[in-house]
Amino acid sequence: MKGYQPKDENSGEDSENLKKKSTRVPNEKRPENNKLVNTDVDLLTKNIPRLSMSELLDAYDLKSLKGIAQRLSLPGYTNMRKASLVRELSILLLEPVIIRKDFYFLDDKDLQFFEEANSSDEGFYPISQEQKDTFLKLAYFGYAFFTRGQMRVRIPKELKEIYPLANSEAFREKRSKIQWIMKIMNEIVPIYYGVIPLQQFSRLCRRKDSPALKPEEVPTLAKQIPDRYTGSSVEGDFVVSDYYRLHEKDKKELLALQGEKPFYIMRQKELEELIAYGYPVKEFWHNRLKALLMGQWKTSEKEAELILAEIHREVALGGRVQDIIDFLKDFDLKKNELNDYMQLFQNIINNSPCMINRGYTPDMLAGK
Repeated sequence: MKGYQPKDENSGEDSENLKKKSTRVPNEKRPENNKLVNTDVDLLTKNIPRLSMSELLDAYDLKSLKGIAQRLSLPGYTNMRKASLVRELSILLLEPVIIRKDFYFLDDKDLQFFEEANSSDEGFYPISQEQKDTFLKLAYFGYAFFTRGQMRVRIPKELKEIYPLANSEAFREKRSKIQWIMKIMNEIVPIYYGVIPLQQFSRLCRRKDSPALKPEEVPTLAKQIPDRYTGSSVEGDFVVSDYYRLHEKDKKELLALQGEKPFYIMRQKELEELIAYGYPVKEFWHNRLKALLMGQWKTSEKEAELILAEIHREVALGGRVQDIIDFLKDFDLKKNELNDYMQLFQNIINNSPCMINRGYTPDMLAGK
């Protein structure tokens, strides 16, 4: 493990060591990194009213239009001319059922950014760097069109009236369920289980206070989620992290390490903590290290939480005390206090759920 530095969550890791194997969503699976249709639309840059879907699509070249048509499985699109594609796509993309199908996979922040843009009457909507990934997803779907500067977008004017029709109570309820399942597939399975039977995954998704999911709903909805949106996928009767889905030999090695251990089905609060913060925020030893980072080593609270999340993820994947020491090598680990540090780090490991224990902490398995 390298010393602490702000990490790109997409960076590669050592595939020869279990704790180093990547469990994050590969670059090519992230919607913002997929081959998007040509969003560099050279439209007039003066402030004019919102344009229609057909006017915006007409600014695309034929290849880009066919990219959208292929995604939507438009019959006969390969032989269509540009005018026909624009006409057919303008109708199809504005169908509420199609809007819902795509918008199920926007998270709460994505949806908020879209709704703010869609409420504007301006022909060009300025976006921040934080919002850019959201609108790249929407561009991929065909609902946002970037201007040449890439920091202003156009939203088809029809969406102002059609989106409220698509945004029904049934849509919001189903989207809430899908988003919850996606969070577990993306943030929990790849780090704490690796491979989990669909039945156990269903139990995980249906913890108390989570969206009111019926047992039969979880497998059905999980299978509907395109694998580019999550860090794991349904494979037969299992949910498998992307890494182990693509590396059968390593999956067998993991299963051998896990042995016959049962699966720990985390409680709702545990799931929400790990999804939101990346580490158990109420656990005593993690908070001891946080206090040390902020007190003795003068990090900000945000920086301390980032460090804790990185350490916790490493431990969940099999990290040991020396790995934590290596990770913190840029801090002042005084040699005369090293034994105290090592005991603290061991306590963190003992109280961290990990993949080889199928979500259990070492102390849980030891009956402590």
